[in-house]
Amino acid sequence: MSRYLLPTTCDNPEYNADCDYAVVEITADDLARFERRAAILRAAGGQDDRLYEMYFWGCSADFYSLADMEEAFAVAGIPDIGEGVRLPDKIALGPYTPHRVECGQEIFRRDACADWVEIGWVVIPKHTDLYVTTRPLVLENLREEIPLADPR
Repeated sequence: MSRYLLPTTCDNPEYNADCDYAVVEITADDLARFERRAAILRAAGGQDDRLYEMYFWGCSADFYSLADMEEAFAVAGIPDIGEGVRLPDKIALGPYTPHRVECGQEIFRRDACADWVEIGWVVIPKHTDLYVTTRPLVLENLREEIPLADPR
């Protein structure tokens, strides 16, 4: 399993319900699911070259405030949070409660010319009408970092 810390954007530039960062844990099984979904996107894109992205229900990301992430990094003795980085194992998130969100989806986007697929996550923080979206991860980079599960 690998954990990634992803900065977020919000459709409201003034308020994001304190969902400043998302932590995504990706296992070999998740990576296999990503590969299947990317294959669906590529196949559909082969039929319609204007198909750019697909959304799938379900979200494996947890959303945290900037203050929580700064404290978690400080406790671990790491001075800089960084953005879009693999989260060091010594960062403990147990003391922090992820924000409550709903309507989570995984976003798969493709670049037909470069033949890469990126994956992002989007949620609506509870009791808001906001859309919070993570910075995406590139599937081809994840392949290098996370070994696929043994197919046996």
